[in-house]
Amino acid sequence: MSASFLAIAPAAWAETVPTAESVVVDTAIDGKKEVVAAPGKEMEVKMIVTALTARPDPQVCRASTVYALPQGFEYVPGSLVLDGRPVTDASNDDWGAYDQAKRLVRATFSSEAPQFYQNGCLYKDKPATLAFKVKAPDAMADDQVIAPEVPWADWSSGSKPVEFTARDAKPPVIRAAADLRVTGSVAAAAKAGGDLEYRVKVENRGPAKARTVVLTSALPHLADGTEAEAAVALSAGGTKDCRVTGSQVSCAVGDLAPGTSAELRVGYRLSTEAAGRTLDLSTKAETESPDLDPGTNVWQARAEVPAAPKDGEGGGDGTPKADPSATLTPNPSGSPSASASPSPNVSPSDSKAPEDGPGESEADAGGDGSLADTGSQALTLAGAAAVLAGLGGGAVYVARRRRATASSED
Repeated sequence: MSASFLAIAPAAWAETVPTAESVVVDTAIDGKKEVVAAPGKEMEVKMIVTALTARPDPQVCRASTVYALPQGFEYVPGSLVLDGRPVTDASNDDWGAYDQAKRLVRATFSSEAPQFYQNGCLYKDKPATLAFKVKAPDAMADDQVIAPEVPWADWSSGSKPVEFTARDAKPPVIRAAADLRVTGSVAAAAKAGGDLEYRVKVENRGPAKARTVVLTSALPHLADGTEAEAAVALSAGGTKDCRVTGSQVSCAVGDLAPGTSAELRVGYRLSTEAAGRTLDLSTKAETESPDLDPGTNVWQARAEVPAAPKDGEGGGDGTPKADPSATLTPNPSGSPSASASPSPNVSPSDSKAPEDGPGESEADAGGDGSLADTGSQALTLAGAAAVLAGLGGGAVYVARRRRATASSED
């Protein structure tokens, strides 16, 4: 029996001797290990201290904390609570206090009755708690780690205690937040078979740095066999390359400091199938940092693509086909051009046919100077060109649509 006792006694005693891991600290902010510091937001810091060894033998005592507030944070007066009991901010015998001059939260932890708190002794599996509130600053540039320390002592060896310090194995983090805003514009009207260009700007309105910003943009109706061109220019200087995969552009912008921005330019060839359709353009900005307003991280726009002209109504490039039946109207602008609509500077009363010009005889003209309608087109574009050539550089003319009517005498 004695031999058996000797074999297990060392192990049993070893389990009762406190070590550095005999006190566990678990800290949370609003009940979480990670929170976002919105400007001016009030948050509750809660520390739970637990002893893993028995008391009084061995004794885990003198457990306390002196916690310094993170830079820029403010203590909320009157928010100190120890083991569920509100305590005053003043230094007195309620074993909790806030030192305003040094920005320190002080508390003594104990599993005993309040009158024995000065000993700071903890019983096994009977946690002691400390809670207080802090207010986040209006601008926080970097993340803050809440890592309070809890010094304590092993008094089981007698009058000379062994000192230890307990720390949270996974301290909570208050994340600094950015605020991205994405805007954009289409450079020109969309046209099937033509080039489309648009620009998108992402700006960080702060208060913190936006880390690892990525822009992703769609390329609706990208023409087969063509490639999009995309690049990013930084307001702080420099450029960033983009990667085109299928019908999507992805650009790694990197970090954006508060007040800086990046502009993405995208250009690509539209497919002919885009004719008559609506293009849904969109660009999204993402960041590893928390964002105060994710709703402003996306730019969306709709671009209408004109329908392809029907046979006989337009050319292959989508432009209206000129009407071969036309009158010639002086164009004060001084440059000859064909138009399906009247010149804004010339009224119908100014229109008349040239006299004795090749391409028109008296028999061809009506009594009012208009072209007679004999059931066929009275003047073709080729005829109009001949008229212009015969003018010898006199007036300049624009082809203008006009219905020819037959003479009443005819």
